[in-house]
Amino acid sequence: MTSTYTKTSLTKTSVYSVSLAMLLLGGAALDASTVAHWRFEAGETFTDSSENGYDLTSKGTTNPSSTVIPASGNGSKFPSVIPQTDETNAGMVSLSTNKNFSQSSSSAFINNEFTFELYMNANDFGSSVKLIATVDDSWRLLTYKGDLILALYDAPGSPEEVKPSISLSVNVDYYIGVSVDLADTSTDGITFYVQDLTNETAMQTYNIAHTTTTLNASTSAFSIGSPSRYCNRVLFRWCDRRSPLLGCGFK
Repeated sequence: MTSTYTKTSLTKTSVYSVSLAMLLLGGAALDASTVAHWRFEAGETFTDSSENGYDLTSKGTTNPSSTVIPASGNGSKFPSVIPQTDETNAGMVSLSTNKNFSQSSSSAFINNEFTFELYMNANDFGSSVKLIATVDDSWRLLTYKGDLILALYDAPGSPEEVKPSISLSVNVDYYIGVSVDLADTSTDGITFYVQDLTNETAMQTYNIAHTTTTLNASTSAFSIGSPSRYCNRVLFRWCDRRSPLLGCGFK
């Protein structure tokens, strides 16, 4: 499939906030299938809260630092309690210019069946690619002019782009999740979950067919952020995609 963007178009000019980032490989609870769970709490900004030890390192010229979820404005709708555990999670990070995270154990983040979830807010999408999470030449979750895209690589080069029919808005707190089973190329194979937390809208789901069945075994590091996003939490798991998601966006 012809790509609508190229690697040379990647920029680091806007600001994301991230609350929780997770990559999943199993059921809905935080169990052995959880690959990594980053909560971005004060004093533990880089710490993986799973038992796997995939702590992050700063990839930019300055270290991202944790701040408390504000009472109003960008990030204020990020939940301060993790829905499935009722644990307090009051921290978030701002991935502004030259601030993002990486984890060198790329093989731990490449699987043909996975779920990735996070809370995020972007203050600018511009006209270029903004990375949310990536293992270069394997998979990328990104935005392009506000469109949400999952890029899948079965070999280095041009990826297959899987895109739900939604365009994200700036200065809006979102829960975003994507659940992937590459063995299932039907519309059940990939599901996007998007919830506008700022305007308290219902969870939207998008089921999309694909053709890629195997991810390229890239040796690139796993990264979170292309700067310019506020993030609260991120979760990454290998999972049975037909089981319930972690439930970051709803309780």
